[in-house]
Amino acid sequence: MQRISAACAMEWSIELDKGLRSRKPGAAVEAVRKIGPRLEQWGREPKYTMAAYSMFGLVPGEDKLFASAILLRLAEAFRVGDKGVRRAVVQLFLSDLKRRRRRKRREGSSGIFSKCSEENCLEMMWRVKVVFDQEDDVELRADCLVLFGCWASFAVENADIRYLILMSLASANDAEVKASLFAAGCFCELSDDFSSVILHFLVNLATSAKTSSDVRLAGIRTFGRMYNSFVITRSAYKAASLLLQNSSDEDVVVVLLITLSKLASKSTLLAAEQANLLCSVLNKETTLRTKATALISLNFISKRGCYFRPNAQLLESLFSLVEHPQVPDNLQYVALEILQKILLRKPPIMGSMVKFDCLKLLETLQNVSQSQSSINRVLAFKMMASTASKLKEDIEVESSKVTLASHIISLITDYMTILGCKRVDYSPRSNAERDKEGLSLFKVLFLLAKKNPDHCMLVVDKICLLIERLDRESGTTKGTSLPGLLAHVYTKPDVDKIKTVRSKLLQGTCRVLSACLEVLFEIGAINMETIYKVKSTIRLACDVSYRSCSSFLDFVLLHPHISWTILPYKPNFLPDKNAIWDELAEFEILALDSAKNMLAAQAYWPAYRYGVRAACQGSYIVLILICEHLMTKVRSGIYFCWLKFLVEFTYSEWEMQQIYLSKPSIALENWLKANKVVIMHPWQNMGQVTKDVSLKTDLSGYSRKLLQVHSNLCSARKTLDSSVINYEGFYFQRWFLALKAKFIEAVLELLKIVSSHASTQESDGHEEQVERGSLVNCTRISGKYVSWSTLLSRTSSWLKRLALEFDLMLTSFADLDMKSLNIISALALSSSVLAFSAQLLFPIPKGFPLVNDWSAKTEKFSGLVHNLVYRLSHVDEEMTKNIGLLLKVVCVPKGCFHLPSRTQMLASFGKNEILRVCNHAITGFTSLQNEINSVSQTVNPSKIAKIRIELLSDTILRCLAIPFPVPKSFFHCRPLMGSELFVINADPKRPDCLSTSVGCCLALNLCIQLKNFPSKLSHRIKNLYCILQSRSSFLVPKSNEHVRGRTQSSLPAWEADYLIDLNQKLLHHVTECKASESSCQEIADKGSVYAFVRLEPNENYQGFSTSLLDVSGFPPGSYETRWLSCCVDDQGWYWSMLPLNAGPTITIHSV
Repeated sequence: MQRISAACAMEWSIELDKGLRSRKPGAAVEAVRKIGPRLEQWGREPKYTMAAYSMFGLVPGEDKLFASAILLRLAEAFRVGDKGVRRAVVQLFLSDLKRRRRRKRREGSSGIFSKCSEENCLEMMWRVKVVFDQEDDVELRADCLVLFGCWASFAVENADIRYLILMSLASANDAEVKASLFAAGCFCELSDDFSSVILHFLVNLATSAKTSSDVRLAGIRTFGRMYNSFVITRSAYKAASLLLQNSSDEDVVVVLLITLSKLASKSTLLAAEQANLLCSVLNKETTLRTKATALISLNFISKRGCYFRPNAQLLESLFSLVEHPQVPDNLQYVALEILQKILLRKPPIMGSMVKFDCLKLLETLQNVSQSQSSINRVLAFKMMASTASKLKEDIEVESSKVTLASHIISLITDYMTILGCKRVDYSPRSNAERDKEGLSLFKVLFLLAKKNPDHCMLVVDKICLLIERLDRESGTTKGTSLPGLLAHVYTKPDVDKIKTVRSKLLQGTCRVLSACLEVLFEIGAINMETIYKVKSTIRLACDVSYRSCSSFLDFVLLHPHISWTILPYKPNFLPDKNAIWDELAEFEILALDSAKNMLAAQAYWPAYRYGVRAACQGSYIVLILICEHLMTKVRSGIYFCWLKFLVEFTYSEWEMQQIYLSKPSIALENWLKANKVVIMHPWQNMGQVTKDVSLKTDLSGYSRKLLQVHSNLCSARKTLDSSVINYEGFYFQRWFLALKAKFIEAVLELLKIVSSHASTQESDGHEEQVERGSLVNCTRISGKYVSWSTLLSRTSSWLKRLALEFDLMLTSFADLDMKSLNIISALALSSSVLAFSAQLLFPIPKGFPLVNDWSAKTEKFSGLVHNLVYRLSHVDEEMTKNIGLLLKVVCVPKGCFHLPSRTQMLASFGKNEILRVCNHAITGFTSLQNEINSVSQTVNPSKIAKIRIELLSDTILRCLAIPFPVPKSFFHCRPLMGSELFVINADPKRPDCLSTSVGCCLALNLCIQLKNFPSKLSHRIKNLYCILQSRSSFLVPKSNEHVRGRTQSSLPAWEADYLIDLNQKLLHHVTECKASESSCQEIADKGSVYAFVRLEPNENYQGFSTSLLDVSGFPPGSYETRWLSCCVDDQGWYWSMLPLNAGPTITIHSV
């Protein structure tokens, strides 16, 4: 457990005292510099609770004692120290002031001074005031004034210090006057009455002819500190405005413009007035420096979020600066940046922009897009795209039928062609700038396409034309020898650099093309014509001879979109699978050729990355080929095990992908034979599965295939769990494999149930023909119905818990990329749909003897519906309503939407396919129920069972047919994001003894320490929550008391089943607390006792609190405690923190 600052304060104080007393040169200065960051960290920590004091054995108030001692030592060091020590002390408090100014608007923190008593603060001021009164050194007096300014939070009300500052303003020394102006500005930030006095003095100081230039500028800057109230801010703004009108000195005008902008940024009422003032400055005949300052000031106001409505004059001024040839590129960029903020502002102001003439705006931006500055070109393209997206109705360009959006897309693609074809300066810096510019333009192109599906299709067409044009242009640079006059145009180094530029350009175009296809796929706007066009274009790009191994094309990104777009769901399930696979194998062969070329060129690292990217897009055979080759090259044991694991895992994924294919592609087989690659087809020795056989035989074939997939998946798990690479960096991979194996096991169980009952269907049907309508027959079939329903109910509950475990995994890794998150979310949704379908497809005929059994399962089934509705709420509202109306349950679970959760499927990976499966199950159920309810009292149970079996089996197979690629995060090693729990007894007399008497509650002091939390999210943590659980069945035998604690702490999440229940209870508690701000109370659940704790985190990612665990009903003995923690960030996101150590063992003594 990391110690808090208060626990280190004694050590810090002694270390500082030793450093200040040391006679070693520079030791005192070093001690002061070392204590500075520690004091800043201490000042950022929240107020300590009794639990925090108890955890470190501190007495309340002890932290203030040591904080006062350290600050007094620093003040004493300033009083008696040499010049170096005094400057170090001043720099320390100046740094603390800057930090507090950055944070106080958010947190209202007073820093380290909040840990110090008021009497000690007065003592500090007295010691510095002694130096000010006794010393005649002007520089030392200035340092004293600076310290007074840094201590304004407690010195502002001191009359003596105020008097010193006012007297120093009249000093004849400029350094002392500037220091007093600094102190006065600090006081003005906190005091209105002091600001009123200083305001009149500053006006006189700025207008006096005797004032030096430096002092005048420092005084003008002090106006910017008068923002404690609007009245003072308004008065200071008016006074500074009058000074601006009467001033002709350029230096003074520049500082006044900046000062006025700072004051205007504090008030929306002043922002519009300041914008008009800056606009008038831009329209005047002033120097370039003044106009630049006005531009920067206007940009500053817009960045601070102050709203001002632009007028035509302001827009005219900005465009004149953009079009002026003598204006530097950096100022043009600022003007463009301001225009962009105006265009993107909410509420939009496009009404005034239309009056200004959008075509003129487009013409200006088009001219800027041809400038010499790359950042200006990119920003101009961004603004054109923003203009096109802001207009509600697209306009035509130059009275033609070409719309504004299509015109912009054409401009960008044309410029990309020029970027890849023209001959320029190929210096390293130029290449880097070109790559950055190309990446920015690709982003602009995709964002423009994403706004409108019509634009998206246009982007696809334009990119295909771009690749064709680059291929035609490559005729001048193909090969190493250049014939004829071309040898005088291009040299060999130029040719190599052109190859690199075009390869990177093609790589980016393929990325945009893939993203556009994904958008079209999501909205269902893609067709076969587009697919074939993309296919031929990608093949053309891959045939270009200037493609190098180090800059390979990302054509494999198109694999999942093309593969599963031309495999739509139709009434006949997945038709012509083998014929489609023969066509898709062409892409696989193309990827294998590229991988083979990389391996032949010994580009092993690019080849590995290429294989990983291919696997993430569903092309598993490419990664198998690459990893098997790399296994013969690596020398490290851990790398060999990792590659072996990838081969086994990707082979199981490839088997899962081929599950609906009865035979492999002939073209792929021929390629493998020609290249002497031995990869046995998964179903080579298992025979073919056709639809001409019975349902039982068909399901048995699928079960055999899944069993083989499961076997290979378990083999991969054993390889990963080997001692060579068994460490926390592979926690995500091990958990994902365990969940995949559980998912396959659950599906196998469903197939086993359906297949076993399908085998009895014929005999039941035959007997039923003999005993139709017989009560004995109905009773016998009803008994089978009960048995089958029980098995389905158990498997359904298993799938529901599996979906919840996927949820726990999602919230346990905060650094997952969006695609990985969507894949895991889709797996969770698929599990929930299967669980829902297994229970839904239990039709009860009207008057059937088992109608009471359905009533008994209503509550349990309602939980499945809630789980599914919760996941679909952000995907398909219509489906959610239909499920709720169909089953007459509450559509939206209470308490689920107070916090955003990653478990809801926000993106649309696999959305359409899963929704089709869910809709298929509901439609089949509805039609079957209508058929049952429409017939007479006597029904045919065998017929109902047959329809039910076929419907459920079809739903299972449809769910298995959904492609789930490997998450990108699967190939990244990361430590587990978790937390550690530290517990002591709240009784100060025996803190290390976690025990109490029978019939009493146990008070505990807790500390939660976060571990491995991503740094980019650490500053966003708002609250920590923890749940403790214990029950009488957790009794620890005396012989195994210590062993059991270690065993529980080493259990991984996929084996600790109790974590799912704890996570659900904790999530429910957090959402309820956020909704009602209720206090944390204990609840009892089937013999268990729970305690919920809320903790406020500090900058060390730890929180402290006190909890009361009600174990009054436990008999004497030692009991294990289980726990789980979570955190909520400032945006309301919920993150699970898995336990990294065992819970405490509590002891109950007999009286």
